[in-house]
Amino acid sequence: MPWKKKVLTSLGVLALTAALAAPAYAERQGRNARHGMDGRGGLARVLRVAVNHPEAAKAAGLTEADVQRAEEMMNRHQSEMAEWRAKLDKARLAQRQAVDASAFDENAYRKASAAFADVRAQMHKATAEHEIEVRKLLTKEQIDELRSQAREFRGTRLQKKNGPRGPASDRFEY
Repeated sequence: MPWKKKVLTSLGVLALTAALAAPAYAERQGRNARHGMDGRGGLARVLRVAVNHPEAAKAAGLTEADVQRAEEMMNRHQSEMAEWRAKLDKARLAQRQAVDASAFDENAYRKASAAFADVRAQMHKATAEHEIEVRKLLTKEQIDELRSQAREFRGTRLQKKNGPRGPASDRFEY
């Protein structure tokens, strides 16, 4: 009878691990999802366009002071996210160590999983606060203009890379 209990416990742990790993796997598969749910690009991307392309900022009607503030916001957010990613990696490692331990401890694993979820929630909250701050700086029209400029820059960059007819590998058979 003890072997049945071990098998059921192992299956339960496996199911719990799969359930906890699924969101991280899905996030990794859809990296563009972090740039905005509709695929248009998040506000952090819009901010980068305003800071890195003065002509786009000017077309959107941003002043030098607005661009300076945007750069400060962008740098602060990038720094903050780097710290959160380090904390997330540490929490993920603790979670893996708890599940891979030779003597499995359910409470330790639950605690590690809760810590991991807490870090992810804090990251999400920090990103939301950053987006609120960006929305206070930029109007809807400015955001739309900067997104439009970002698409133009991307198209120009891809055309320079691939040429006007696409990648060379699509044009020639080797």
